[in-house]
Amino acid sequence: MISKAEADAFAPKGLEAIRDEIIDFLRLRVKPLVTASVTEVWRKGGNSDGDVVTNVDYDTQEILFAFLTKLYKDSYFFGEENFQGIETINELPLWIVDPLDGTVNFASRIPFYSISICLVVSGRPVLAVVFDLVGDVVYDAIVGCGARVDKYPLVWSSDLASRSPTAITSGFLYRYLLNAEGRGGAKIRELLGPKIRILGSQALQLCWAAEGRLRLTISAETKLWDEAAGVLICLEAGAGHMMAGRKQIFPLFAGDAATTGKSMTTVAGDQELVTRVVSFIEES
Repeated sequence: MISKAEADAFAPKGLEAIRDEIIDFLRLRVKPLVTASVTEVWRKGGNSDGDVVTNVDYDTQEILFAFLTKLYKDSYFFGEENFQGIETINELPLWIVDPLDGTVNFASRIPFYSISICLVVSGRPVLAVVFDLVGDVVYDAIVGCGARVDKYPLVWSSDLASRSPTAITSGFLYRYLLNAEGRGGAKIRELLGPKIRILGSQALQLCWAAEGRLRLTISAETKLWDEAAGVLICLEAGAGHMMAGRKQIFPLFAGDAATTGKSMTTVAGDQELVTRVVSFIEES
């Protein structure tokens, strides 16, 4: 992990100042845009799997691009919409942004969606902000400085996690729970038990796992923009996070699954359970 001092050397205002400006901008400028009525909804990429995109996704990404690249000059911006891959990883700062994580929920008026922003330097996350738009709650983390929720320290709670459910994605449900073959799938079903939820915003689920509000959150189809900010928040809060097949998403490398926009399988939350579930997934 890159140190805060090394990251600050690249940040003209310091990471704390950049974080605070992002939070203010999200609440004062972006939230009113998102909460305006959806005027257009499209099937994403012409697919039939239920994934959609709205005019709000594009409008939010456009305003965040203008703000973030001005806030941190000489930085590069990579958002979910029109993502074409990251070809070069070096010391130049990268913004990894999901302008609206949970678009299906948003378009369907289901109140669980968020905005995810992560600043990456030399292939590693140094600053993360996730904005729960419905709850008006901001989660953030700076490398080496811990995580916060609405400016209060965020520390993973084993007591809370012990009585909390597990969140999964629909892809994980179909692949590993309903249609699982081999010993790994059976072990996963036995370990998770009946307390399972599908919530629909991976970035926000990672923040809940960082708190312990979720015992685990598991995805079989997460993308870099869904995951990047939540990874840093989990690790800085003391929760576990792993990627099946590689163990960690970061550091990023040009041509890997994350930088080419491919789906990844990740598990976050209770560190002991994270390790066990990843091992079971790799057996499947």
